[in-house]
Amino acid sequence: MYRFINRTRLPVPKRGIFRSIHTQIESSLQFHLNSTHIQVNKNQVQDTSLIEFLRAQGLTGTKLGCGAGQCGACTVVLEPSVEDDSYRTVNACLTPVLALQNERIQTVEGIGTVVKPHEVQKRISELHGSQCGFCSPGMVYINLIAS
Repeated sequence: MYRFINRTRLPVPKRGIFRSIHTQIESSLQFHLNSTHIQVNKNQVQDTSLIEFLRAQGLTGTKLGCGAGQCGACTVVLEPSVEDDSYRTVNACLTPVLALQNERIQTVEGIGTVVKPHEVQKRISELHGSQCGFCSPGMVYINLIAS
């Protein structure tokens, strides 16, 4: 016997291998981080903020400053989706990983490299626009979005 989920016409077996695959698909979270496809189990990142997830991935360019979304050191960009054609900045310290289903996230590591920096990164470096570098990722993104 088949059960129908959300009035779809797709049959879902009550048990067996197909049921376990279906459960795995439902419990996984998928998004892109700096053009890399990421798939994680929702239970593993249930109480994790984006800044904590980035640190666990070894991406340390996005800084944790105030932890309250005020300083901008943790700024990352959500790339345009099909429905919305504008870039959006979010505070990684306030954004739960579970809110990122099908999003395209770009960190400061994703816009340029040491060998080939983005034009905004290059200008900040050439004109000595950074002191300690703690808030530089946020400044890069604000200038990137404004230009």
